[in-house]
Amino acid sequence: MRTMEEIAKLVAQRQSEAKEAVNNFILGATNGNMHLFSSGLDGLGKRGAWVAGFRKLVRTGGVHPNIKDKFADIWVMWGDSLRNEINDDLLLIDAMRLLLAPYEGPAVTVYRGDSAHNRRRRTYGISWSSSLDVARDFAVSGCRYYDGGSVLIKALAPADAIVYAPALRVRPESLVGIAKPSKHEPN
Repeated sequence: MRTMEEIAKLVAQRQSEAKEAVNNFILGATNGNMHLFSSGLDGLGKRGAWVAGFRKLVRTGGVHPNIKDKFADIWVMWGDSLRNEINDDLLLIDAMRLLLAPYEGPAVTVYRGDSAHNRRRRTYGISWSSSLDVARDFAVSGCRYYDGGSVLIKALAPADAIVYAPALRVRPESLVGIAKPSKHEPN
């Protein structure tokens, strides 16, 4: 059994490691140092410091262009996990506007399969698709088991509301990016 002194030292050590991870993340992001950026990301995950790191990044307000491609790969692979870890969509969106190349295109009609509960509360997630089939599949396969069932939502996302749209460059029919749509219409 550990003494209070040992526990206090352990807590202080972990706080120090979290602070170092945040600092590495910020230094790497702002200077374009991939090693520091990767080390910082790893530390944010190991020390549960995602929120602190992303808040500091938003306050800093800038990211080196070299980091954007690296983070795009991370987002495509681990976006859901990051969203769960951060648990603050507004913070995540603000950080992603810095970490990812901006969307440069027209307004897009997007769709989302979601739970009826979220529809009633108007608490939509941040990932939408320009493919009706993709959204329908999600509504049918994942959300239909939620209490109240599932819904299919259609929205017009103005260009400035789209944070990231990687698939739009490759296959315009299947945008799976992040949007904050403005006009929600249940389908």
